Amino acid sequence: MIASRIAALCLGVCAATGAQAAGSGYHLLDEIAGPDGGWDYVRVDPANNRVLVAHGGSVMAVDIATKAVTPGRAPGMILHDPLPVNGGSEVMVTNGGSAEAVFVNGRTFAEVARVKTGVGPDAAAFDTHSGLVLVMNHRGGDVTLIDPKAHQQRAGVLGSLGLVADSLRLLPNKGDGNGEWSATEWAETRQGWIFITSLPAEREALRPLQSLWIDLLVLRLLNEPKEGQKRAWFVIDELASLQKLPQLHTAITENRKSNNPVILGFQGKAQLEVLYGHLAEVMLSQPATSIWLKTKEPTAGEWVSKFIGKVEIERLRETHFDGSRAGRNFALDRQVEPLVMESEISGLPDLHAYMKYENYVTRFSFPYFDMPVVTSDFDLRDTPEDKLPYDPRNIGVAKPKFRPHELKPDANLPTPSRKSPRKATEIVPEETEAERNDNAQQSLNLRG
Repeated sequence: MIASRIAALCLGVCAATGAQAAGSGYHLLDEIAGPDGGWDYVRVDPANNRVLVAHGGSVMAVDIATKAVTPGRAPGMILHDPLPVNGGSEVMVTNGGSAEAVFVNGRTFAEVARVKTGVGPDAAAFDTHSGLVLVMNHRGGDVTLIDPKAHQQRAGVLGSLGLVADSLRLLPNKGDGNGEWSATEWAETRQGWIFITSLPAEREALRPLQSLWIDLLVLRLLNEPKEGQKRAWFVIDELASLQKLPQLHTAITENRKSNNPVILGFQGKAQLEVLYGHLAEVMLSQPATSIWLKTKEPTAGEWVSKFIGKVEIERLRETHFDGSRAGRNFALDRQVEPLVMESEISGLPDLHAYMKYENYVTRFSFPYFDMPVVTSDFDLRDTPEDKLPYDPRNIGVAKPKFRPHELKPDANLPTPSRKSPRKATEIVPEETEAERNDNAQQSLNLRG
């Protein structure tokens, strides 16, 4: 009944505004019964003369005039704030369970649209200056801006930016890094190597940024090299660890124009099909040289066998006849068989592979090269947010140190007399309400 009493208090506030001239101030007028359960923000909808209460997994509507309660509106997962928008024709409800802002019809509460927000959308506010709704994402630590009159367009534009918001926060401010770099300028000079690396722990967070940088480089190098410009080799290992690169398909299919070789490394065909769909078949058909190592997956091994190709084998078949018409008969038998069987691919030893160049296929082995380390494989950038204000290794270890003379009592100082706490004549003054609140606050601060 707590939610019902909160809604009733809101009604009392609304009704008391008209009676404020009587000099009695805000006071409770009535209580309205409603369903039990958790509650959150309360909103007044003046256009429809009602109060909206986020009530756990739904919204409760209370008519201000008749005090009629309509529970179970706009069902969701974990609802926080039912904000009337567009003059009350729609209600935007923040759904913390699905990380969305759900727009519903103001009268029927039928769903109109869903807009992705940050992590943990909670309170919302309408900015009259810009006409935007501000959704506070308490778990994500950011704010989502939504145009209530164009929430579908916003879902397509700003929703995509929200997916990379966490990654963009990893970029240093101008002047905080160890230098500046431009893909456009490097594409003109093409001097030196560019290594874009990551550690497994940071790979998920850096994936959008690395995909963006590689895609920009591919885009800038699609033009035919000018006189004096070198060819740029793209060596992209673990291609599936990146997001979909829109320019990669163009770079592979139009590589003859740009004259920039591309080397791709991946674990299986299925990884490319997930990222690029049917375009993966076109991309895999473009490389002039293909190298295949061992794979234990039967479907992948069968596909590699088909990719390498088949051969036509001619066998001379001899037939013998006995009896009165004894003799021999010769016939030429032609059969089409895979050049490399699936079992041969799955049984390849380590450091062995098949290579196909044009219509030539060979099996080869290669040694392991222990390359000398000339630089670190990944340089971590120190950020102020990453440093703790204390040393976690010294928690509970450091203790206050007392000097020897501080531990010994001084014999020249008089010993204060102690009063018995059980004297009948001793009166302890009663703690006031303000002192109790202050002590409680100090206790919370010490324990928090």
